Amino acid sequence: MVLDLSQNKKEEKKAFSFEKTEEIAILAKNGRGWTTELNKVSYNDGDPVYDLRSWSPEGKMGKGMTLTDQTLANLLIVLKAHLEGELPTDETERPSEEEISAHLPDDF
Repeated sequence: MVLDLSQNKKEEKKAFSFEKTEEIAILAKNGRGWTTELNKVSYNDGDPVYDLRSWSPEGKMGKGMTLTDQTLANLLIVLKAHLEGELPTDETERPSEEEISAHLPDDF
């Protein structure tokens, strides 16, 4: 017999819920019908967040990621600079922190 001193109690699985509150764009579709989508999604009745992930034709979630408003804004800044060829290519060209308008959210 093993003595378990971890005091870990089995927790009941909490119900997981989500609701697409805004469908923004379908970015890609593969041969099996799965789509890569950008949506606003509310998880467990929380505030909606940007959600970039794959979805099956039946509405099943695939792998993806969620983005806060601030993280999405930061991504937009970086993508715009990258596409316009304005990202620094070496360490000496990096802008100072004062020159960067993107920042981490206070609750990060």
